[in-house]
Amino acid sequence: MIIWIILFFIGLIVAGNIYDARRDDRTYTDTIVDARAPERASSDKILQVADIAEGRMHRPTGGTITVLTDPAVTRYMDSDTRRNLDWLRREGKDLKIEVKL
Repeated sequence: MIIWIILFFIGLIVAGNIYDARRDDRTYTDTIVDARAPERASSDKILQVADIAEGRMHRPTGGTITVLTDPAVTRYMDSDTRRNLDWLRREGKDLKIEVKL
């Protein structure tokens, strides 16, 4: 009897995780992210896309994300953002993420 209860709760946890993954609109739609403005919001957008890409490494899903950037703006970004942008340029194609300069 206890085993059935434990299996029931494990099933609820698994079903809940599947439901949460399917609800995540960021991973299931085609999106264009405009990171061309020379402001902190552009850096935040790039870091968010990098987080999504990292999640896609473990759970491949969803539509294509296109990141629009400007080389003149990237030189004003902090080192973390530039590193993430370079990583997205190199590894993004396998994760359905495209960076356009």
